[in-house]
Amino acid sequence: MDPQVQENNFRAFLKRNSSYNLLSLFNMDTQQHQSPNTKRFKQHPAVVFNELDDQITLFQSKTCDYLVLNETGSAIWQALQATQTLNQICDLLCAEFNVERSVCIQETTNWLEQAINKNIIVTVAE
Repeated sequence: MDPQVQENNFRAFLKRNSSYNLLSLFNMDTQQHQSPNTKRFKQHPAVVFNELDDQITLFQSKTCDYLVLNETGSAIWQALQATQTLNQICDLLCAEFNVERSVCIQETTNWLEQAINKNIIVTVAE
């Protein structure tokens, strides 16, 4: 399959299945002063989750938000069972979804931004 077609399919997949608004993940006013490549992420400890079919449902107990993650979001969530960097997450996603790395980094960064905003993941100090 043509790499451009794969990239467009992946972008379309993420857009169809995203329910978040975009924020700036690496805003130096609100985030730790780490480069995007070394920033580490993990699941928020207050989030309760369960897998139903091929999707993961989340409940953020502090904000009472209930979310259902699509296949891509579920893969990211599962990767964050251990503390991961953006590059580590994209290594897993590129292998699983056969997507171009630059697209994966851009779209995963957007997902992480939104997840931080929803308090379902946190950044970890090194």
